[in-house]
Amino acid sequence: MEQLSDSLLLMLKTCTDLPSPPAIATKVIELSSCETSGLSDVADVVGIDPALSAKLLRMANSPLYTKQRKVENLRQAITLFGLNGTLNIALSFPLKQNSVDDRNSGLNYNLYWKRSLASAILCQDIIQRIGSSSKDLHF
Repeated sequence: MEQLSDSLLLMLKTCTDLPSPPAIATKVIELSSCETSGLSDVADVVGIDPALSAKLLRMANSPLYTKQRKVENLRQAITLFGLNGTLNIALSFPLKQNSVDDRNSGLNYNLYWKRSLASAILCQDIIQRIGSSSKDLHF
């Protein structure tokens, strides 16, 4: 078997934006709509994709989520985020990858994301006002 060059190994080790295969996103969508899905099902699917696994672990160990101990594996990260939170996060990465600001596309991505964020905040406010206990589901 041929060995990888040092420069290629360095590029792979420092790469933080590997794309996820579309089949993974499709499977995550299926899991999110299946009422019998559990943490282990999500861990099995996410674990197939090293890029998505690394992103979830990096996010779980970010200052926003890190409490007292380091999250060392995918199951700990999924437990931290919860089932719906993990599915939402897993689905957000492929969306981000596909929304690189292409000046020739005719879509203003900056305006698109601002409007999406405003809609999300409004939806959260409505859910809070109606007093729903399943905020993630409605969101």
